[in-house]
Amino acid sequence: MTLELKQRLISDLLATPDIDVLDISERFGATGYIDFIGIKEITAPLMRGIDSCNRPFFTICADIVYEDGTIIPTFTTIFQRYTDSTTLWHTAGHYRKILATDGGMNAQQLGLFRCLIRFGFVDFNDGRDDESIEKLRLFCYEHDTNGNIVLSRTFRRPSKISASLKNTEEYRDNFFRTVVS
Repeated sequence: MTLELKQRLISDLLATPDIDVLDISERFGATGYIDFIGIKEITAPLMRGIDSCNRPFFTICADIVYEDGTIIPTFTTIFQRYTDSTTLWHTAGHYRKILATDGGMNAQQLGLFRCLIRFGFVDFNDGRDDESIEKLRLFCYEHDTNGNIVLSRTFRRPSKISASLKNTEEYRDNFFRTVVS
């Protein structure tokens, strides 16, 4: 059932209409995967593409919002890892990513990205307990004593994760400043 659920979620992701295309031509990263895409290439908070090996991918700029009002901008690429395995997907990126996908994305993680890509947000104030949220393997962030955003060593329950689906230069520039600074 889990494999079938993953296949349905991936099919639904791939069928999402009206997503801007990111053309990466024949480029690939040092690992042979999609780990080179940078925020400067992004013209919309949500984009899709196909790599040189015919593997689909999505990029998403999303804000993790915590209960205390802290907002953490993230930039994550999700991609099909192998050409011959349509259900093994991972995340990549050199900025703050939304979640860890060691061993491949599970159905819950694919469902999270489906909601982000389809609806632009995921609300965690919907009655889910912390244990079910922790199973998503979300990265948790906090501010250090200097005000820099760092990976947290402890679980932080987000209030929501939301993508800004506005296609504006200002969003990209502001996001880039907060991610790189």
